[in-house]
Formats: sequence, structure tokens, C-alpha cells
Amino acid sequence: MQGVNIIKQSSVKKTARLVQLAGMFDIDDPANQKESWFFDFELPDKWNVGAIVGASGSGKTTIAKHMFPNDYIEPFVWQAGLSVVDNFPKGLSIQEIIAALSSVGFSSPHRG
Repeated sequence: MQGVNIIKQSSVKKTARLVQLAGMFDIDDPANQKESWFFDFELPDKWNVGAIVGASGSGKTTIAKHMFPNDYIEPFVWQAGLSVVDNFPKGLSIQEIIAALSSVGFSSPHRG
């Protein structure tokens, strides 16, 4: 059985507002919080598609970024006023763009 241990620590400036809020919720050292999670699971030796599922706020993104730091894809920021094809990286050829679009079901332009 494999597993992953994730530890996240957050340090923020200790302000009067933060201390007051921490007192209301009985939080020790509100300027330096630390949480840890251990997830037990089994990954096959060879795989290429997977999904991390769970409720909103359950840590899916945290797990993905921790386990796959070199493969995690950040959200794409579209450049306003450009077509879909013009938002692809400049180094890609039109053939590579067509292949990418076709691979997700966009194989023919909309007419009409």
C-alpha cells in the first residue's frame, strides 16, 4: 500500500484583527498554522489516466500538486480578443494545433 503525507504550513503577519478572531475561535498561534494529512492508496505500476475525486474543499488540488509537481497544469489564462487557435503556444505548428483539437473532439469547424 502506498501513501502520501502532506504537510501545509501558513505563516501570516500577526495583526490585532487576526488575534481577535483567533481568540473567538480558540485558535493557538493564529499567525503560524500547520495542518497535515495522510492518504493511503494504491497506484498501479503503469498508468496514464487518473482522477482525484472528492467534495469541494477536500484537498484534491493539494494532493495533485504534491504528488505530481512536474505534471500539474495550472489554469490557462485566455488572451482576450484572440481565437482558440491563436491562444495555443507560438511554437506549435498548425498541424499540431489541429491534432490537439481533434484529440478532444474538435475535429471540424462549426459552420453557420
